[in-house]
Amino acid sequence: MQRDLLAALAAAGPRAEAVVWDREPDRRSSFFTQIQRHVKRVDGQAQEFRLPNPATAAQWLLEQARQRGGAVTPEGAQLLVERVGTDRWALSAELDRLLLVTAAVSAETVRTEVAPKAAAEIFGMLEALSRGQRAAALRSTQALLARGESEFYVLSMLAYQFRTLHAIRRGLDRGFTERQIVEASGLKPFVVQKNSRHAGRFSAVYLREALARILATDFAIRRGRVDQRTALLMLALTLASGPRD
Repeated sequence: MQRDLLAALAAAGPRAEAVVWDREPDRRSSFFTQIQRHVKRVDGQAQEFRLPNPATAAQWLLEQARQRGGAVTPEGAQLLVERVGTDRWALSAELDRLLLVTAAVSAETVRTEVAPKAAAEIFGMLEALSRGQRAAALRSTQALLARGESEFYVLSMLAYQFRTLHAIRRGLDRGFTERQIVEASGLKPFVVQKNSRHAGRFSAVYLREALARILATDFAIRRGRVDQRTALLMLALTLASGPRD
């Protein structure tokens, strides 16, 4: 199939435009390399489109709402990303629907109108991890993958959640109030309020180790050292076995 695609691209001529989709492209592959060479040879432009991280996706929603004649609060945008994910097609469709409900989309609007999807599984995974429930953590991971979420998306969501929990836990260890944690960490007040209960169940040491393991898993997958799904399931098992308070 890849040979046929390359042949079709070469036969189409220098004015052709092509879109090649792959969930997680292997940049070291011969196929990827030949596409890059072809683009350079015909003086074309290659642009890679990646799923944004949660913070970038939320910022994108703010701008999109303005362009569509409405508005969404930062808290509403963040919650929408948590409930829908970072896929811009899905976010765009939900934003259009919400703007039909109200011209000013708030976190309460999202909470009422958008059912939690991946976010529910991520928090289910955190709940299982905090209790050391390996089987439940695996079920949550498998449920996310069965819904079609990519391994890298799950890793990015875990990294986001664990960074948030680590910032909150550091504040709790210093005796900070929620308001002081917001000021010290730069997190939104609703994020601190929602995650404080989870942060209190983990030690700062565990959260640092978890972030290191998530990064190592991401690196190993991208270097082709381990199968994506296997690596993610092994990570879930490891995190559920780690130290907690």
